[in-house]
Amino acid sequence: MRHNIWKKYLKIVCSCILILSICCLSLNVVEASDAIVKMESDSQETEDFISDIENQETEPEILADDEQLSESEQILEPENDPEHPAETEDSADQITDMDAPEQISVQSLEEELLAVAENGEEASTDRVEYVDVNGNPIAGAPSVIKFGAIADHKELSIEGRHFEFKSAKVNGKNCVYIGKYNDTIYYSTDGVIAIKLEEAQKLTMMYQEYYLVSIEEVVPDNCTPGTITQKNGSLDVPLDISNSIRVNAGENFMISVTPGTDTSKANDPRAKRFKIASVVSQNGATITQENGDEYKATYSINVVKDDKITITYEEQSVYRITINTKDINGEEYINIAHSVAKGWQYLEGQDKIMWTFTPDKVSEMSGYELDIPAFHTNRGYRVINMVVNGASIQSTSGSGGREVPINKGDTVSSAPRNLDLTTEMTNSYTSKKDDEKDCSYEYTISLKVRTGKFEDYNFTLVPYKEEHGRQAVTVRLLTDGSRNGEGLDVVMWDYEKQALVPIKDNQTVDMDPVTYEGSKKTRQVRIFFAKPKAGYTYDAGQAGQITGVSYGRPHGADQTLDGRKSDANAGNINDMTATSLKSGKTSYIIYDNQWQAAKEAAIKGGYTRYIAWGGAKPLDLDNDWYLYDATFMVVSSGIYVHYNSGAGMGVLPNNVDVKNIPDNPETRSNNKTPMHSYGKNLETGKGTRAIGTTFIMGEGWAEPTCEGYEFIGWKLKNKDGKLSQETYSNGELFTISDENYGYANNTDLPVFASNNFTGYQIVAQWKKTAKKEVKVEHYLKIPDGKEKLEKTTSGTISFSADGESVKAFANPEPDGTFPGYVFDESDKQNTLVMDVTNNASSEPVILRLYYKPTVLHVSKTVEGYNQEPNKEFTFTLTATPPAGADQGTSQIKDGQIYITKGSKAKAIPLSFANNQATFTLKKDESVKINCLPTGWSYKVSEEDPGKNYKTTYKINNGSATDGRDVSYEMDKETDIAFINKSTMEPPVTGRTLANNGLMVLMFFVLAISMVGMVFFKRINKKN
Repeated sequence: MRHNIWKKYLKIVCSCILILSICCLSLNVVEASDAIVKMESDSQETEDFISDIENQETEPEILADDEQLSESEQILEPENDPEHPAETEDSADQITDMDAPEQISVQSLEEELLAVAENGEEASTDRVEYVDVNGNPIAGAPSVIKFGAIADHKELSIEGRHFEFKSAKVNGKNCVYIGKYNDTIYYSTDGVIAIKLEEAQKLTMMYQEYYLVSIEEVVPDNCTPGTITQKNGSLDVPLDISNSIRVNAGENFMISVTPGTDTSKANDPRAKRFKIASVVSQNGATITQENGDEYKATYSINVVKDDKITITYEEQSVYRITINTKDINGEEYINIAHSVAKGWQYLEGQDKIMWTFTPDKVSEMSGYELDIPAFHTNRGYRVINMVVNGASIQSTSGSGGREVPINKGDTVSSAPRNLDLTTEMTNSYTSKKDDEKDCSYEYTISLKVRTGKFEDYNFTLVPYKEEHGRQAVTVRLLTDGSRNGEGLDVVMWDYEKQALVPIKDNQTVDMDPVTYEGSKKTRQVRIFFAKPKAGYTYDAGQAGQITGVSYGRPHGADQTLDGRKSDANAGNINDMTATSLKSGKTSYIIYDNQWQAAKEAAIKGGYTRYIAWGGAKPLDLDNDWYLYDATFMVVSSGIYVHYNSGAGMGVLPNNVDVKNIPDNPETRSNNKTPMHSYGKNLETGKGTRAIGTTFIMGEGWAEPTCEGYEFIGWKLKNKDGKLSQETYSNGELFTISDENYGYANNTDLPVFASNNFTGYQIVAQWKKTAKKEVKVEHYLKIPDGKEKLEKTTSGTISFSADGESVKAFANPEPDGTFPGYVFDESDKQNTLVMDVTNNASSEPVILRLYYKPTVLHVSKTVEGYNQEPNKEFTFTLTATPPAGADQGTSQIKDGQIYITKGSKAKAIPLSFANNQATFTLKKDESVKINCLPTGWSYKVSEEDPGKNYKTTYKINNGSATDGRDVSYEMDKETDIAFINKSTMEPPVTGRTLANNGLMVLMFFVLAISMVGMVFFKRINKKN
């Protein structure tokens, strides 16, 4: 019984302990639940607050019917068709009246323009393009043109550049007026009636860009300014360098420069001379010396901007005299060692010896006679002919017909051009001892200037090897009066080879008797043939002979003695006969046997002149020299150049209007009829063009134009109608040469009143232009989800054949063109290139490009003990425009920048005032700010969160930096993370083993009670 009572009491105690424990535990759970509920409530309040803000900022306004939406609000309006975003254009380009009349009077446009001006509005349109004469867009040109007369708005001003207005056209038609009426653009070609500007059309303003070039000379003391001329075709036109010279862009500036003269010794042969030291550009022009030397040269200057050309002269008082050391076959005839010992200098690699002098060392007492040091010939060589500066040294009447001295002590006087020369053989050497063993003769030359001044003298001497005999003929070729074979093709009949062999100027051929067909001492015969090269004609010959040929016997004994007589004959090859070379009873067996074969070969080769020489047959004891000459002479032909428009020649129809075909007033008939020929002026004799002449293709005129056709260049056309394979660009330098002279055979070119002149016909080449318009549409991807057509650029692509396919390319605008947007390379909607076929379609080709907004991410993180979990941190975004930005683009406008808070939130405009905006973030929140223009500088600043926080930031996941101000320049995407770390330590609160001993004890008692109850329950069961 007692045992049961104890059990009952024990059960009561255990139950009380259990109830008490459960109550304590319930108390702890309620506290924790209250904390969770409170946190959830705070989070819901934050979301409701953000939602309220968004609802307030995006709530549509109800406007009156007569009110208009702002620009930013228009952008936010939903669009019915996302595939075709609405276009926003300025008022000048909107065509709201689809039924606008096709034509209207210019007077109506003027009235509309006055009304707009009275309202203070800007009246202009961007339906304009500015291009150069080649049709290329002009960088830096305006994007709009004001309405009104073209003459009032044709000036194009771009800093540092110059432009000349050429034309204003719409669809190839001249335009004199452009205006707007009821939002429709019109243009006028006559100033009376205006035509509606179709959607695909633009006004094309064409300009010739040009540069201003100044020329400065740096002139030494006692030197006159140089002579500077500009190449105009083949003429040298004097330049007035006191003023700037205009040079059109894309054209070569050709000048010829000749240094000035000595002012201190104007009429003295000893006057100083000056040379061109340098020709330099101040602004990077490319300067090329086309021809000439340091004493006169022609330069081609490729000017790229306004420039200053500096030409510097310097004194060159040293004059040079040179003598060739080898003959035309490369055999050395000058004894170089002996000549150097006499004062000459050997120019190794040039096959010349040189002696220099200065004019001030030439004695006036001697009549300014210059004694040139002696020179020596190698053993076995003598000089038989001499040339100085291209002029043959021919004997004067007092020299007995001799040109060079034959024996020791002989003196020969000559007067080539402005010189008096005296040549003497001062010594001859026969000994084989010492220095004499390698030497044959010593010559001296004295030189006196009759008129003019000293210059460089280049002696070309003709040597002859004495082992060949004592008779020789020297071939002399003259082109334009100077000793050279430039204009001649000369050959000799080699009867041993039965062939024609080439002959050069100054070439010598032996004429001593030979053994021929078994007969000894047969008179030698040489037959020469000649023909002019392209661009040359025969010059006057000696008296009694046909033009272009001359011959003579400069040296030798009495030719009248029997048995010693030589003979020569020359003329037109068709007049060459069996008796052409015969003197009395003297016969020339070689000629008799060879003349016919020689003539046939020459005619076959196109040769037209001949000279036949028969040598002498001296007596056995006769040691005299017999020297002969065979001379051919040509001069440059005068060539005319005639430009043909190409009309009626296959591409252009007859009577089509072609502009800019070069016209030369100097060759007009009575200066009335346009004349397109260039060459020698028949009245003044100037302007001759010949082989070697260089002129500008197109004569400096602008490129020819013809509506509906594209000019592709110039071709040469011969009299048979054959065109050259090569096409020459307008403005290209063209040189008359052997390679192209075959096209100069036209004989019906018009000059003055005649149509019988010879020369080139240069024909313009064209192709019919088939074009398609190409439009590139630039779309902005607005952060609110819309796409806006911001800009359309237009151009054309050309085809040269039906069915031809070409590629049309779209070039993205550079970053910064659309403020706040950059080209989205990843957008698959972009059409960067498209294959376009020349077909019947007239629809424009459309290419689309898409631009995405720039993105600034700003996030907030709070670390450590946070007593203010709902605290809002305030940030200020400050934008600074780039230096030099104009007032219209230096302010952030309303509706320009967007902000998005949260991943599911909608982008809304971020308001700016004086380029500043504010926003707030709580712990673990972030915002995305779109459309900040690139190139600007920005600063994001967090307001002071208080002393309980330390602020750091990271840019683009970089290292952490202390501070609350972040400065950066906007790129396509920038990420800024602000981290606020709490500086407070949390208080000692909550239940732990240290401060909850009672709870532990209660749990312990509760456990014992439960064990006791189970124990007693089991005992009861047993009992």
